[in-house]
Amino acid sequence: MNYTQQIMIKILSSAIHKKKFEISKCYDIYKIDFDEMLRLSQEHNVTALLYYALSGTKSLSLIDSNILSQFKKLTFLRSSHQMRHVKNITEILSKFSENNIKTVVLKGLVVRNFYPRPEFRTMSDADIVVQKKDLNAAIELINSLGYVEKVRTHADICYVKEDSVIELHWKLINPGRINGGENFENEIWDDLIEANVGDSQALSLNYEDLAVHLCVHLIKHLANKGCGIRMFCDLVVLFEQKEDEINWDSFWCKIRQYNVEKAVRIVLYICSEYLEMDIKNNLDSEKYIDKKCLDMLLSDIMNHGVFGKSKEKDEIARAVAFDSDKDNEKSTFVKYFRVFFPRVKDLIISYPYADKYRILIPGPYVHRLGKWAFNKEIKASDKVNFCINGMSIIKERTPIMKWMEL
Repeated sequence: MNYTQQIMIKILSSAIHKKKFEISKCYDIYKIDFDEMLRLSQEHNVTALLYYALSGTKSLSLIDSNILSQFKKLTFLRSSHQMRHVKNITEILSKFSENNIKTVVLKGLVVRNFYPRPEFRTMSDADIVVQKKDLNAAIELINSLGYVEKVRTHADICYVKEDSVIELHWKLINPGRINGGENFENEIWDDLIEANVGDSQALSLNYEDLAVHLCVHLIKHLANKGCGIRMFCDLVVLFEQKEDEINWDSFWCKIRQYNVEKAVRIVLYICSEYLEMDIKNNLDSEKYIDKKCLDMLLSDIMNHGVFGKSKEKDEIARAVAFDSDKDNEKSTFVKYFRVFFPRVKDLIISYPYADKYRILIPGPYVHRLGKWAFNKEIKASDKVNFCINGMSIIKERTPIMKWMEL
């Protein structure tokens, strides 16, 4: 990580602990690139949190007025959008309740309550899960509210209406790099709790199960596309505020069902060492740390999105954030090739019509490549850079995957 990224994480740590941050006290202001920090804050969706920690401090006088104006503007716009977004979600949840569809809210809809102000924990989408038996009824209801299906996988469907995005799940984790956890996912319905979503009440995973889900979800992103620092912030605020409701023996037992214990211990080490997570439990994670791999991982977390500024559906460019191939014994060339031309069994997850009519299989490959090539949200230079340097990037990331045992 560069100096600006290090300071940004320190500011974030202050924000999620509801503290202010004075840059001038201990840090070299001239080494901080606030333009880069603003850009990073947008990529990681933490602009409002950074501004919260800096507002009311002498630090603001050290920031260029144009950059400071952008921080203020983005904080207002993102916060306003979040309030509208949550209002739309409460409407859906109310309709589900009226139609006796048992619904559980996930991730940001719950942990936002643990931040200094809920609207500062921005969400690009909202995740809700229903039981498989209620799926068809849930789909009909969401369609009736004017939402349009955009992407469907074996675990969820993404819906869009204006600037609100809903992900309807019937499985917590989409099978792929991370497998297992079937017993855990079947048992979550037996011990749900109530949580506030805006001005309404909704069902949530209990805090132990929510911690498990957040950890596994983060690892899934690390293994497949890369993830930003905000996912780590979610874990910090949850563990610090709800640790008394988490049985650690039970937590680790559930994590082992997904076969990601070492990876989770590394993630929690980052939460403790860099975001100053303060909990009673001794995580005993130091023995798992490889300094070289950790530095590479931290750099990837802060820089993820170099090939991944696209929407969730545009997975070609983002796949390179980590080695997306499931067989670590394959050559670097094969892994590079698989980014563009995945196995048929992986391809048909996003293009189910090719599963039904196998003669159409060439179509999804063309569709997938064209979607990436003409995606204006990914810079042309980034596309060219990946095509030229993709093999070396994959080769660099392979040791991280082996270290984390993913």
